[in-house]
Amino acid sequence: MNKKLAKRLVGVFLSLTVILSLFTVIFASADRGPIIEDYYSVKKFKDGGYYLVVNKTNDKVNETGIFRGPSGWYYVERGKANFKATGVYQNSFGWWRVENGKVNFKANGLYANKFGTWKVKDGKVDFDANGIYKNNKGTWYVKDGKVRFDVTKVVKSAGPDWYYVVKGKVDLNATGLYPNEYGHWRVEKGKVNFKANGIYNNEYGTWYVKDGKVRFDVTGVIKSAGPDWYYVENGRVDLTVTGLYSNENGTWYVKNGKVDFKYNGVYDGQVIENGKVIA
Repeated sequence: MNKKLAKRLVGVFLSLTVILSLFTVIFASADRGPIIEDYYSVKKFKDGGYYLVVNKTNDKVNETGIFRGPSGWYYVERGKANFKATGVYQNSFGWWRVENGKVNFKANGLYANKFGTWKVKDGKVDFDANGIYKNNKGTWYVKDGKVRFDVTKVVKSAGPDWYYVVKGKVDLNATGLYPNEYGHWRVEKGKVNFKANGIYNNEYGTWYVKDGKVRFDVTGVIKSAGPDWYYVENGRVDLTVTGLYSNENGTWYVKNGKVDFKYNGVYDGQVIENGKVIA
C-alpha cells in the first residue's frame, strides 16, 4: 500500500469517526433531547476552583448551564462553577432550583427567575402544576408551572375549591360577587362559597345567587336565604317594580322589588292577603 493511499484511508477513517460521534451525541438518548451534559462534567482543580471539562480529556470548556460534578449538580457560568448563584436555571433535562451554586433537589415551593415565578417539586420546575400554592408571601394561582400574575378573576384550583385572585394572588380579604368565564360567583374571604343561596349585592346591583352562582337564567319571584322574597329579572333584583308576579307557590304583590307580606287588600282587581293573591 503506497503512502498516498494510506493517508486517504486515514482521512476517511477520521471523517467517519467524527460523523459517528455527532450521530452518537444526537441520537444517544432520543427521549432526553440534547445530552451535552453527558459529555461535560464539573471537576475540582488544584487552585480550589470547580471547572467544566470534557470528560475524556479533562480540557476546560467555556459553557454555561447545569452540569454534574463531584457532589451534585452545579451551576456553571462561562466554564466555572458559580457558588454565588441562587435562582432557577435550566439545562437539557429541565429547569432547576439552584442555591449557592448547586441544585437543591429537596426544594419544594415557588421560586423566581427573570422569566417568572415557578412551582418547583424536588428541585425541578413542575410544568404540569396547576392550582393554588402557597409561599411566605401569600397564596398564588399557578398554571402550567408558572404563577400567573396576569390573571385577575375567579379560578379553579386542582381540588374542589375555587378562589378569587388579583394579579395571580388569592385575595383572602375579598368578599362579594366576582366573575370568570363560567359566570359570576359568591366569594367569601377569597374562596367561592358553593353553598351560598340568596340575595347578594355588588357595585352593579342586587343579585340572586344559587349554589354560589349568580343565576342570570332566572326571572320571577324567588325566596332569599332570609325571610324576604324578591322579584328578579335575569338574575337581578329589580327594585323599581311594583305589581303582581308569580312563582311556583302562587302570585304575589311585589312592592319596590320585594314581596310585601304585610299587604292586605285589592290590587289590580285581585284580592290579596298577606301579600298573596287569593282571589
